[in-house]
Amino acid sequence: MLSRRKFLAASGALGAAGIGSLVAPNAMSNLLTPKLNYVLNAQQSKWHFGGKIKSPADIFSYQKNTQTPIIYMQQGEQFSCLLKNQLPEPTTIHWHGIRLANAMDGVPFLTQDPVYPGDEFLYQFTPKDAGTYFHHSHFNSLTQLNRGLAGMIIVKEKQQPDFDQDIALNLCDWRLNADGSFQELLIPKKAARAGTFGNLHTTNWQVEPEFIAKPNSLVRVRILVSDVTRIFKLTVNGAKAKILAIDGNPIDEIRDMQREWIGPGMRMDIVILTPDEGQSVEIVNSSTNKPWPVASILSKGQSQKRQWGDLKPLPKNPIEPLDLQGAEIHRFNFSAGLGVQEDLGINCAASEYIFWAINKTSIGHLDPMSPTLRPTAALKLNKTYIFEFANVTPQTHPIHLHGFFFRVLESNRRTIIPHWADTALVKPDETIRVAFKANVLGNWLMHCHILEHQKTGMTGFINVS
Repeated sequence: MLSRRKFLAASGALGAAGIGSLVAPNAMSNLLTPKLNYVLNAQQSKWHFGGKIKSPADIFSYQKNTQTPIIYMQQGEQFSCLLKNQLPEPTTIHWHGIRLANAMDGVPFLTQDPVYPGDEFLYQFTPKDAGTYFHHSHFNSLTQLNRGLAGMIIVKEKQQPDFDQDIALNLCDWRLNADGSFQELLIPKKAARAGTFGNLHTTNWQVEPEFIAKPNSLVRVRILVSDVTRIFKLTVNGAKAKILAIDGNPIDEIRDMQREWIGPGMRMDIVILTPDEGQSVEIVNSSTNKPWPVASILSKGQSQKRQWGDLKPLPKNPIEPLDLQGAEIHRFNFSAGLGVQEDLGINCAASEYIFWAINKTSIGHLDPMSPTLRPTAALKLNKTYIFEFANVTPQTHPIHLHGFFFRVLESNRRTIIPHWADTALVKPDETIRVAFKANVLGNWLMHCHILEHQKTGMTGFINVS
């Protein structure tokens, strides 16, 4: 087997990925019985985007010439996934938002060796929590996610909630020319700001898809932003909508949906009460001066005669309550970088550019064999901590912590309703306080999920020992 040092020294090629067998249906389908065993074949593939480009694009997927699938799990039941790498470069799978053992987290060099070309890796864990989550590559992630290695995870509740339909929306922009070739994925002057945006707006790898739902029905809509750059600002037109869950976790009190910000790596479950026969509902993004519908729902068929009084809260996930008395506080300043990347060993897929930092340290991916490796914060097992995420930049950063749910407590600039999450959207000059119990051992990555920011320095990790 090719060693990682020889591979990294010899390889400059970009890979592509796909998946082959035992995959779940695409997001246009209703929920089916969860599969508890998958074989995912990362491979080069092609996709036409419904004819929106002249020639099919050379993309990565986990199934040949088909979208990266939704992966279904069942809360409290063991899940296994055999990743087979058919790419010309290494890859891994990160189970974003899933609470699991550190060895299954999928971060190359930090929690596992990369899965090299021709090799395979077995992921096995039991999801504790139901809800909407995210699977994606964590190797050369700016390239591999931009080319398609990113999809939704649905962990079904032990007791099925009472909805008439369940629709999944995976929001992603693609950086494509009209001939299907990829544009530059990282433009330095843009990476140093909000990031390099895609030009082809898709939902479930389609442009403005339309779903059919029965009139006057309660429809659960799961929203994932798998895009690596864009922060969406979503509204629902043509019907009322309510928020059910954030980052997979049911909120304490269901509330009306307004104009909601949702950034890369974040998820939100909403419920829509569909209108009468023949009427449509649009879910619209207004993050630019030219809003566009990410999806629409057409009411068609026999009325289900549902009312808002029929809506019941989702069952809560088994998260241990926090005792904040005596919690230790750690502050993290998310800032511009100093232009020099810290030498912490092999920085696989790190950029030659350094624009961002956490606590004045700029790093890329991490190598635990490096003698200089050190955590951004060293924590003790089963202690409770408050993290202060302080954004001292003019850009918004979605900060993701692997392996844990944290309780988003408060902001110094806006009113926040406390909730559980794994990614916090921290606006310019804002400090957000989050709290969690460090109850799982290991090294856990913490980074901005605008991947150009991660790639150019806004990455760190915590160690729980």
